[in-house]
Amino acid sequence: MPSAPASIAQSTAGDLAFHARGFELSLAAGNKRPNTIKSYLEAVTQPDAFLAAKGMPRDVEAIRREHVETFQKDQLDRLRPASAANRYRSLRQFFRWLAEEGQIKTSPMANMKPPTVPVVPPPVLEDDQLNALIKTIANGSFDARRDRAIILVLLDTGVRLSELAGMKVGNVTQARSPHPWTIAVTGKGDRPRLVALGKGAQIALHWYLGVRANHPRARDPWLWLGLARAS
Repeated sequence: MPSAPASIAQSTAGDLAFHARGFELSLAAGNKRPNTIKSYLEAVTQPDAFLAAKGMPRDVEAIRREHVETFQKDQLDRLRPASAANRYRSLRQFFRWLAEEGQIKTSPMANMKPPTVPVVPPPVLEDDQLNALIKTIANGSFDARRDRAIILVLLDTGVRLSELAGMKVGNVTQARSPHPWTIAVTGKGDRPRLVALGKGAQIALHWYLGVRANHPRARDPWLWLGLARAS
């Protein structure tokens, strides 16, 4: 379990920071990931500090919708809409938990709606930009083999960076043609799935696995190795 933020240690019974302790225990009991717990706790301790600075009530029974909306506006003024929306969802879950535990009668966020998040398409490399990138790693060094395989695996699968970093050698299934190679990944919420590789990614991964076998840390379970160079 992640260590509690400093503001939780200095709390008064009934206020947000005090109840954040119980919320943390509940999340841990639900087998939430440490980063998820940390995100939830930040969504509680930050409005706690905000309400204290504004002279607004911190006791959960006295917090009203207008207090939360004032905090929400402050978040939207300072953060990207997507970040503010994430904080909103985490805080709403906290107040829902308080209601379920009988600490408050109803959540002050019961009738609130999350902030609108504009749809902003992510930037995409043009074909010439992608080809230029791949050309920069065209030599046969260990780093080049690894980086080329990483780029092509990302292009083929669209996995998250955390999923890419968590790949293990044992997750790779080198199927025979015409069946594609696959990699087992663990996604958000610990949900496992298989992702398939195209021919280019299969070839790049094949050459990377060849040089990886001579790496000083070749016995490590992680697929992508760095720092120490191959001999």
